[in-house]
Amino acid sequence: MSPMRQAHLSRSSHTVILSITQNVCTQWCAVTRSPSPYQSRCWSYSARRQEPGWVDVRLVSRFMLTKLESIKSVAKTLAGGIVEAYKETLAEDRVPGLFSEPYYWWEAGTVFNGLIEYSHLTGDTQYNALISQALQHQLGDYNAFMPPNQTKTLGNDDQSSWGLAAMNAAEVGFPKPNGTEWVDIAAKVFNTQAVRYDIEEKAGTCGGGLRWQIFTFNAGYSYKNAASNGNFFLLAARLAKFTGNATYSQYADKVYKWSKAAKLVTDDYRVYDGTDANTNCSSTQKLLWTATHGAYTEGAALMYNIVCSFSIQRSLPHH
Repeated sequence: MSPMRQAHLSRSSHTVILSITQNVCTQWCAVTRSPSPYQSRCWSYSARRQEPGWVDVRLVSRFMLTKLESIKSVAKTLAGGIVEAYKETLAEDRVPGLFSEPYYWWEAGTVFNGLIEYSHLTGDTQYNALISQALQHQLGDYNAFMPPNQTKTLGNDDQSSWGLAAMNAAEVGFPKPNGTEWVDIAAKVFNTQAVRYDIEEKAGTCGGGLRWQIFTFNAGYSYKNAASNGNFFLLAARLAKFTGNATYSQYADKVYKWSKAAKLVTDDYRVYDGTDANTNCSSTQKLLWTATHGAYTEGAALMYNIVCSFSIQRSLPHH
């Protein structure tokens, strides 16, 4: 793992706490009034010594910039390798958006999501056209990432993996697709899943919750998994934040509360894999996945931000 760097700005007007964690030595630098505006008092803590002294902030800045360029360089190498593998598959199968076996369709959506982020964070746009072509080719029915060639295994979590890629494209200002907007594509994914959620809720099947599989003839249709519901929660929260439409936040709130009631999300914030509608969701499969936990965590952070911002706005005096 590369060294982690965190910067924290205090409420004091003259103090910045800069934490740089590297190997065995952690330096906590309190930037205060020093002999030079570019110097700061720094204490070095390691297993061997504890030595106060002055450090030039410009050197720290150059160090961090060097590390940033190093990270970008590694990311460029990884992105290049992924794209080359994709191009080989594309040349053989001539179907944009797919990787060869053993890679699943949802994994391809996650890869293109990552490449969108790569383009945004590094400024390297050389793959943008390829990414856009892949996403648009896999739209399928309803322009909502339901391609006929994936019907026999299409799950709600698979579909939303691609929907989150479209959402990411909207958020970072990725070049627009033909004849539509990325946010509209993400919204269409949400709409198809909201209908399915409503059907489950009205039928009283476990009180709600998305099933893993979309179609009744697929194995796993009775399973209600955290990946599908967590992704739906996250997509709803991100759409709510991006558009300001309260309908999205209402669904995000609804699916999170259902996940808690079904004990997919526990009181101590474990996120379990899923539960079975055939047993009225009476027990949970207690497998743990970091990606699923991440979806709920990000969605919860967004919902906190939305609710907090709304509460602050309501508390402000109106003129």
